[in-house]
Amino acid sequence: MRFTDVLELPCPDETDFGALALYMQNLANRLEAMLLEQQAAIETFNEAPTAIFVNTSTIGPVSSAGSAQFSFPNADAIFSNYTGAAITSSTGSLATSTFKQSGLYHLGWFVNCTEVGAITNDSFRQVACSIRNNAGVGSTVDILHRRVTSENLAGGNFFGNNLVFSIGEDFALHGVLFEFSHGNIASDMQITAGNARAWITRIGSRETIEVS
Repeated sequence: MRFTDVLELPCPDETDFGALALYMQNLANRLEAMLLEQQAAIETFNEAPTAIFVNTSTIGPVSSAGSAQFSFPNADAIFSNYTGAAITSSTGSLATSTFKQSGLYHLGWFVNCTEVGAITNDSFRQVACSIRNNAGVGSTVDILHRRVTSENLAGGNFFGNNLVFSIGEDFALHGVLFEFSHGNIASDMQITAGNARAWITRIGSRETIEVS
């Protein structure tokens, strides 16, 4: 076995034709494996695992003196490409199976809430979204509030928010909790079916990628 002068690449003896063919075959196999790995990485990046949730029943009516925790049914099979076990709901929160692996995630939501009766001008409407350990009964990891003020307008109050956060190796213990409250003392409020939506996208690994 000899080596080239500049890059010191392995080079079989020019008289050893069998070794040269074997070397070229091994080189081609290694290159193909690396190309397939890169292709898989690109496909994963372009098709990030995403789950989309839609409420299928009315949330509320909720009085201004109270609040309502709400959950979502399984991820919508038409729009979601989240792999792994089904994402199911539990009382007051998304289940602990919300996150399938550690990594960086993007979570977002929006709601359209409406008054059952009269409207109190300049009263607030709020959704508190928290990412919690132990599916809503343990410590809060991140919290994502959004509060808006309503005027005497028909059509409801449309608002939302989003957050990028990190989930560690204990990902299986984490869930997401949503809670709706308001200050419309003139009447109760509700979020009808199809008017609360949320999505979760895994952006990628928490590990730092180095290019050499």
